[in-house]
Amino acid sequence: MVKLTIECRDLGNDCDFQAKSNYVDDLIYKIAEHLYVKHGLTQLNDEIKDRIKWKIKVKNI
Repeated sequence: MVKLTIECRDLGNDCDFQAKSNYVDDLIYKIAEHLYVKHGLTQLNDEIKDRIKWKIKVKNI
């Protein structure tokens, strides 16, 4: 089984939030929701989505 993770810190924020999922789309949704609620991100454009995708870490569990 594969577990995907991303930390808010990976995107340049001084923040300990970490999102985990088995699916890329779900992971993007979780980190985007966090960025909206905690950091005031109002638009999730393609550039931000690509940046998130590049920072995803893959763990085999």
